[in-house]
Amino acid sequence: MNSTSENNKKRKSIFTSKITLIIEGLITAIIISEIFLRIIGFSNPLFYEYDELLGWKLRPNASGWFQKEGGAYIEINSQGLRDREHNFKKPDTVLRIAVLGDSYAEAMTLPVEETFWSITEKKLNEIKPYNNKTVEVINFGVGGYGTDQEFLQLKRDVWNYSPDIIILTFFAGNDIRNNCRELDLSTGKPYFTLENNALILDTNFNKRSEIKKFISNMGKYPQRLFSQYSRLYQLYKLYKDYKHNMEISQQVSGDTIAGQEIGIGDAVYSKPTDPKWEKAWAITETLIVKMSEEIKAKNAYFIVLPATTSIQVHPDTNIRNQYIKKMNIKNLAYPEDRIKILGDTFGFKVIPLIKNFQVYAEQNKKYLHGYENLKLGFGHWNREGHSLAAEIIVNYILTNYKNIK
Repeated sequence: MNSTSENNKKRKSIFTSKITLIIEGLITAIIISEIFLRIIGFSNPLFYEYDELLGWKLRPNASGWFQKEGGAYIEINSQGLRDREHNFKKPDTVLRIAVLGDSYAEAMTLPVEETFWSITEKKLNEIKPYNNKTVEVINFGVGGYGTDQEFLQLKRDVWNYSPDIIILTFFAGNDIRNNCRELDLSTGKPYFTLENNALILDTNFNKRSEIKKFISNMGKYPQRLFSQYSRLYQLYKLYKDYKHNMEISQQVSGDTIAGQEIGIGDAVYSKPTDPKWEKAWAITETLIVKMSEEIKAKNAYFIVLPATTSIQVHPDTNIRNQYIKKMNIKNLAYPEDRIKILGDTFGFKVIPLIKNFQVYAEQNKKYLHGYENLKLGFGHWNREGHSLAAEIIVNYILTNYKNIK
C-alpha cells in the first residue's frame, strides 16, 4: 500500500513539475516575444472599439504607430477624435469647422500637421479672414464610415461642439456601397433603408442579449490594456486584419487593369443600371440631403468635398484613358458631377477637386495618392494630395464664406 501511495505521489509530483515547466516556458516565450517585437519596432495598436449606434468608433486616448500605409504616430483624444483636445463650448472668438468623413478625413497615413484639415486651419488663421475670430477645425473622420454613420455621428456627436461650417468628405469609391446593406461587406454597422422616400434606421447589428452586453462591457477595459501594451496581441490582430482583407479582396472582381485598385467598384463611374446600385445611390443622396436640411436648421453652413479616387487623378493620361475606354464612359467625373447637381438642386455647396487634381498631377508628374511603403498611385491621399486639397478648400471658403460672423 505504502509503495502504491508513494508511486502515486511521485506521478503527481512529476506531472505537476511538467505542467509548471510548460507554464514557465510559455511565460518565458511570451516575455521574450514581447521584448523581441519591441526591439524590432513592431507596433499595431487597436485604434477602434465597439459603438452601439455607429458600429465602431475611435478608442479614446489610444495611441501608437500606424504603418500599414504611409506612417505616423497616432494619438486619439479623450473624446475619441483623431485630433487635439477640443472643448465642447465654443468661445465667441472662434469660428468652428467640423470635418466628417471616412479614412480620408481620419488620415492615419500622415502626421496631424500634414492633413488637409490641419493645413486648412493653419492657412485660414494666417490669412485671418474673420476679423478677430480664430478658425478651429475639428476632425471627426473615422476609417470605414459610410455616409449613414456620418449622418448619425452628426446628430449625436458633432452638434456638441457648435460648428459654424460642416465639411462632409465624401469618397464615392466606397461610400455609396457602404450605405447599402446589399452591397456592403460589413455586418457590424447600422444601415438606412428608404420607404416612401423616408429614411428608416436599421440597427439590428447591435441586437445582443443583456448578458452578452454585460460580458462585452466587462471585457472592454482588459482588451484596451492588451491592445495598447501587448505586442503579441497586436500581432494577432494584424493577422486577423490581413486575413479579413484577403477575404474581401477575393470577393471583389479580379478583372483589373493598370490604375484600377481593389475595393473601388467600377460602378461608381457611370450611371447605375444595377438595381442594387440605384438603391445605394438613392440612399446616399437622401442621406446627404437630410444632412443638409439639418445643418441649415442649425444655422450652419454645409460643404461636400468629393474626395478623388486614384485613377481619377492618375498623372499618366494614357492610364486614365485606358480605364475610360475599358469602362466605355466619357470621363471619370460621374460621381462628382452627380453630387454637384444634387447640391445645386438642394442648395448646398460642393467643392470639385478632380480637375484641379488632374492638372496638378499632369503638370508636376506627381502622384497625389499612395505611399512608397505600399504603392504610389494607389490608396489614400499622400502628403501632396492633402496639401492640394487644403489649398482648394481654403480658396473656396475665402471666396464663398467671407461674411460669416
